[in-house]
Amino acid sequence: MTRHLGDRGSPIATALRAGRGSTLGLVLVSAVNTAVIIAVPALLGAAIDAALERGPGDRLVLVVVGLLVVGLIAESLTEVADFSARTRALRHLRLGLLGHVFTLGFRGQRGFTQGDLLNRLTDSTDQTAQSANLVTRVLVPLLTSLGGIVALFVIDFRIGLAFLLLGPVFVLLTLRHIKRITTLSAEAAVAQADVATRLTDAIRGLRTIRASGTVDQETERVLTPARDLRGLSLSIWRRQRRVSWETAILAPLLQVSVLAVAGWGVLAHRIGVGEMLAASAYLAHAMGIFAQAGSAREIGQLRAAAQRLRAVADAPGLPGGTRPLPDGRGALGFRGVGARVGGRSILRDVTFEIPPGSTVAVVGESGVGKTTLTALAGGLLAPDTGTVTLDGAPIGDLRQSDLRRAVVYAFERPNLLGLTIADALRYGDPDVPDARLRAALRSAGAEEFVARLPAGVDTPLDGLRLSGGEVQRLGLARAACRSARLIVMDDALSSVDTATEAAISAALHVAARGCTRLLIAHRVATAARADFVVWLHAGTVAGIGTHRELLNDPLYRAVFAVREHPAPAETGG
Repeated sequence: MTRHLGDRGSPIATALRAGRGSTLGLVLVSAVNTAVIIAVPALLGAAIDAALERGPGDRLVLVVVGLLVVGLIAESLTEVADFSARTRALRHLRLGLLGHVFTLGFRGQRGFTQGDLLNRLTDSTDQTAQSANLVTRVLVPLLTSLGGIVALFVIDFRIGLAFLLLGPVFVLLTLRHIKRITTLSAEAAVAQADVATRLTDAIRGLRTIRASGTVDQETERVLTPARDLRGLSLSIWRRQRRVSWETAILAPLLQVSVLAVAGWGVLAHRIGVGEMLAASAYLAHAMGIFAQAGSAREIGQLRAAAQRLRAVADAPGLPGGTRPLPDGRGALGFRGVGARVGGRSILRDVTFEIPPGSTVAVVGESGVGKTTLTALAGGLLAPDTGTVTLDGAPIGDLRQSDLRRAVVYAFERPNLLGLTIADALRYGDPDVPDARLRAALRSAGAEEFVARLPAGVDTPLDGLRLSGGEVQRLGLARAACRSARLIVMDDALSSVDTATEAAISAALHVAARGCTRLLIAHRVATAARADFVVWLHAGTVAGIGTHRELLNDPLYRAVFAVREHPAPAETGG
C-alpha cells in the first residue's frame, strides 16, 4: 500500500523522495552540465591567450571539444531523468492523496467539495510532481550563476564587485514577487475548484435544468467564480510582467558596468584579452540569475499547489487500530458517546446496547443526529467522547479490514461502482457466489426488475437509467450479499412505497437472520416492525423501547405526526 501523503514531510519533499533515483540522476547530470558550462569559458580564454603568446594550443582545443560532447550527453540524460522523476512523483502523490481521502471521516470530508478534491487530485498533484524539474531548472542556473560570479572575482575582484552592486537588488525583488505570486496562485486554485464543483453539480442535474428552463441561470451560476479566476490570473501575469521589466532595466545596467570594469582592466594590463573574453562569458552565466525571474510564477504556483495538498493531508483521518475482531454475532454498544461535526455538538452522552441479531430503528426529528449515529455505529465517524463497541471491542481499535467485513451499509443514495450490476453488487467482496447474489436481489425486491434488463446482472451500468427506488434496492442487495455482523441502513428505503418497504423488510428479516440491523426510520410501520427503537431528541437518547411503548410519549408521537389515538401499530421483529 502506498504511504499516505500526510505520513511524513511536505508534499514537495514527498515528490522528490518518490523518484529519488531519478531525482538523484537528474541532479548529477545537471551538475555535470553545470561544470562543463563553467569550465569551457576559462579553457577558451586560456587557449586564446596561449595562441596569442605561443601559437595555437591543440591540447586545450581538444579538451574544450571533449567537454562540449560531455555537456551534450548530460543535456540528453537530463530529459530522461526529468521525465522519470516527474511520472514517479505524480503516481506517488495521486495514490497517496487518494489513499488519504478514503480514510477521511465525516469531519475531514466536510472541508472539501467534490470539485475541489478533483482539482487537488489532478492539477495540484501535477504541479507538485514537477518539483524535481523546477528545482533543477532553478538551482542549476543559480549554481551556474554563482560559479560565474566566483570566476569574475578570480579573474579580477573589481569585476566581481561591479556585479555585486546590483545583483542583490534583483534577488530581493524576485523573492518579494514569489511571495505575492504564491498567494495569488492559491486564491486562483480555490476559484478553479469552485468552478469545477459547480460544473459537477450542473452535469449531475442536467435533466432538472432542462425541465426547469434554467440553462441561462445555471450557466451564470457556474461561470460566476470564473470571473474571479480571470482576475486572479491577470494579476499573476501582471506580477510576472513587472518582474520582466524590472529585469530588463537592471540587466543592461549591470552588463555595461561589468564590461566597463573588465575593459579598464585590459587597458591597465591587469588582465589579458583572453581573460576579458572569459569574463564576458562568465558575465553571461552570472546574469543567468536574472533569467530566474521567469521562474517566479512557477515557484509561486508550485508552493500554492503543495499547500493545497498539505491541507488535505492534514485533514483528520479515521483512527485505524490493529486489534483483530473478536468472535461474536454483532452486539453493538454506545457508552457515553458524544460527537461534534463542523464545530457543532450533534450528539452527547448517547448510551445504549443492541443485542446481537436485533433489528433496531433510530427515530428522531430531522437534524437530530440520526445519520451521525449510524456513521458512528460502523466507524465512519470517530466519537469525540465515549466509546462505540462491536462485540465488546472498541471500533477505533479494530483493524479496518476486519471492520469493513463485519459492518456493511445501505445508504439513501447508494453509488453503484463497477462495470456491471454484478460488479456493483460484489463491490468490496468479488468472491460472492452467484447463488448468494440472486438471493440478495430477491430479498431486496430487485430480482424482478433486474431480470427485465437486457443482460440481467451483467447489464453495463454505463448509460443505465434506474429509478431512485431501484437504485436503493440494488444498494440493499449489495449489503445483503455480504456475510456481515451488522447491517446499517441509512434511510435505505426512503424511495420505495410503504407496501414495497414492508415486503423488502420481511424478506431481509429472513435473509439476514442472526445479523444485527440498525436502521433510520421515518415511517410508523418501519419503527413498529423493529425489535425496539432508539429515540433521539435534542442530541441525546430520549427513550429506548418498543414502538408501542414509546407511543405513550406525546413528543415521540409528534415525530411521526401521529394523533393521540393512533391506529393499532404493526408489531414484530
